[in-house]
Amino acid sequence: MEKYKKRILDDKIEKLVGMMPAIAIDGAKAVGKTRTACRIAASTFEFDKPETQTLYNINPKMIVESNTPILLDEWQRVPEIWDTVRRLVDKDNTPAQYILTGSAYPKDANIHSGAGRIIHQKLYPLSLQEKFNAKEVVSIRDCFDGAVKDEFIFETKISFEDYIREITRSGFPGIYFSKEESIPYYIETYIENIISVEMLENNYKIRKPDSMKRWLRSFAAATGTESGYNEILDNATAGERDKPSKATTNTYREILQNLWLLEELPAWLPLEGNFNRLKATPKHYLADPALEAMLLKITFDEMASMKATSKFDEKYGSIVGRLFESLVALSLRTYSSANDAGLSYLKTRNGDHEIDFILSKGKKIIAVEVKLSNDVVDSDVKHLNWLQGQIGGNLSQKIIINTGKYAYRRKEDGVIVCPAALLGA
Repeated sequence: MEKYKKRILDDKIEKLVGMMPAIAIDGAKAVGKTRTACRIAASTFEFDKPETQTLYNINPKMIVESNTPILLDEWQRVPEIWDTVRRLVDKDNTPAQYILTGSAYPKDANIHSGAGRIIHQKLYPLSLQEKFNAKEVVSIRDCFDGAVKDEFIFETKISFEDYIREITRSGFPGIYFSKEESIPYYIETYIENIISVEMLENNYKIRKPDSMKRWLRSFAAATGTESGYNEILDNATAGERDKPSKATTNTYREILQNLWLLEELPAWLPLEGNFNRLKATPKHYLADPALEAMLLKITFDEMASMKATSKFDEKYGSIVGRLFESLVALSLRTYSSANDAGLSYLKTRNGDHEIDFILSKGKKIIAVEVKLSNDVVDSDVKHLNWLQGQIGGNLSQKIIINTGKYAYRRKEDGVIVCPAALLGA
């Protein structure tokens, strides 16, 4: 087993365990939930193992007879465990008792939400900060606190090709630390196992797995866009007369969301200001851009040479740029969660203003644009400056994330230019 790599969210999870009687760590298969939780737990029960399920059926009290904190791994294989924990917490709300980890939400499980008893914390694939471990970063925490200096220069050796490689390597720890030549096979197997194994093990039955995979591929092609679900279906079934019904494709979405594979980015809903013309539809991403690249069969060489064009570029622009945006989105999910901040995007209905990411904490806002380029020119920051004109002092920072070498602040408008490798929590 490879050496444990500390995760950015570990400190938050440990804090929550120490404060609350029960916490559920959610996330896609193989994001590292179990290894993170095992570092805190005094007792562990692995419910994906038949022998554990058998022992629990014989003696359900084995949970309460164990040392705390108690890790109930893959709890969804025995869904009644959720309600068992909820009832135990009703009787005794002492902190640091139960940690539940699961890579799916059980189908048709008639379980209580757990509100007020069990809190949720999501874990994501490795962020760029966790991968590169830069000594100096522009941190989201400092951006919210107003602690970023007016003048600074940080430098990174991470290149354009390195970012493209990170898109294809994935952020799933078990895959990421494998030999590079084996990674594409692991990613392809991951996708196939989700469709052919994980769904069945979690009682999701799909009549036509190939149809679902085509829909998932079409969803990947819509990465970084607000494509309508009818459009995604049409792209998935082009040329077919016998198309899945809307109800069927809604089922696909529900299943993939319950397996934590879809990462729909909500539209920003500001607390105040004149924003009555904003889009409300979500922007689409998968849990990891490596899944998107594999589904679209786009290779490192094609992306590195910027030749990954084809139909994926026609309507929404460069697929390479959108996959880089997906890589940044993956990192921002962790950074925003570590700061208890919301993550969304902004786009006006007529498309005259658009900002890739909005991080919000109370009234404080950080606006982030993503550009697949080394250089930043005035036209790249116009939407950031427009937003500042709308909300004034509530805009804590304006940031452009790019693939350049240096992080610095522009003198003319205060926009922070930051290579993706130098942004952190």
